[in-house]
Amino acid sequence: MTINFFPPGQASGWSPTFAPPMIPGCLLWLRGDLGITLNSGNVSSWADQSGLNDPNKNVTQATGSKQPAYNAVDGAYNGQATLSFTAASVSVLRSGTWSVAPAQPLTVVFVGEGSTATQYMFDGINGAAFNNLACFLASANRMELDAGAGLAVNTGIYAGQQCLAAVFNGATSSLYQNNSRTPTISGNAGSTAITGMAVGGDGPGTADSLNGKIAEFIMYSQVLTTPQLNQLFVYLSNRYAPGAWA
Repeated sequence: MTINFFPPGQASGWSPTFAPPMIPGCLLWLRGDLGITLNSGNVSSWADQSGLNDPNKNVTQATGSKQPAYNAVDGAYNGQATLSFTAASVSVLRSGTWSVAPAQPLTVVFVGEGSTATQYMFDGINGAAFNNLACFLASANRMELDAGAGLAVNTGIYAGQQCLAAVFNGATSSLYQNNSRTPTISGNAGSTAITGMAVGGDGPGTADSLNGKIAEFIMYSQVLTTPQLNQLFVYLSNRYAPGAWA
């Protein structure tokens, strides 16, 4: 007899075999088909699915003009749901202050894309400051992690949908692009403290907001092992780009 265990309130997002919170240390899990509140086709709230029950981890946007558009079925992402952010409207979703402030080491794994202007996929919030725990495109071909120091790599990293893993661990930070085995770059990204997260833009929500899409966003309170990263990349590949990132 097979028994499928689903945590309370999580049944629609959990598989009998794998879901991101099954890896220890999951702090935040946002997926395009889960926890979405719509306002005339735009997303006003995206609820955390980690099961930690901290409502301040939900990312929200009260201003209608700054709410990302919702794509319930996105053909470019294997028919899965995505959110479209627009830099011109400064669309960004921000959390409240988490009950427990996340501290490095931290790993953020996400699926999305952007254009070639300066723009943030995400940023840690700490008051009115930004660049606290950020992953952003600094120019046409320059991708950067920044938690106070800045770790940059020159690559066409936003060419279509991507699966990226950003590891924030001070001097031994790294960025993985579309594979879980070899980082695209490693080095010092700094260790600035954060109290929450902004998704699809920077903390203050300036014109450096994302001009692109996010499908899934997962955050852990540890440096994931290679097998754990591989498990996530296989899961995300199966959902959004079969065979592309495994």
